Amino acid sequence: MKITKTQLKQIIKEELSKVLKEAVPGLNIEYDGWDNEYDQTLWHFKVNGKEFDILWAGSSADADDLADALADRLGSPYKENPEAIAAIEELIKNSGQQADVQKAAAAMQGYADDQYSYEQ
Repeated sequence: MKITKTQLKQIIKEELSKVLKEAVPGLNIEYDGWDNEYDQTLWHFKVNGKEFDILWAGSSADADDLADALADRLGSPYKENPEAIAAIEELIKNSGQQADVQKAAAAMQGYADDQYSYEQ
C-alpha cells in the first residue's frame, strides 16, 4: 500500500493531536489572528473558547516564546510544567500562527520606519 505525502502529513497531524490531548487533557488552543499595535504585535488565541491576547514586542514571535507567554497567562498547572509548555508549543505550531510571523514582523518594521526614520 502506498501513502501519498499529503496522506502521511494528515496521519502525522492526527497522531500528534492525540498525543497532545493526552499531555494536556481538555486544552484546546486556536490561533485567532494578529493585529499590529504600533511597534508591537497583538497575537490572538482562544483557549477552550476563552480569548487570550498576547502583546509581543520584538521582531518575531516564535511558537516557543508564545507558548511560554500563554502558559504564564493560563497559570497552574501549565505555567511550571515543561511537558505542558511543549504541548502548547506544538498546538501553536499546528495552529497556523507561524505563517503570520513574517507578516507581523514586516508590519512592525514598517511602523518603526515611518515613526523613527529621519530624512536628511
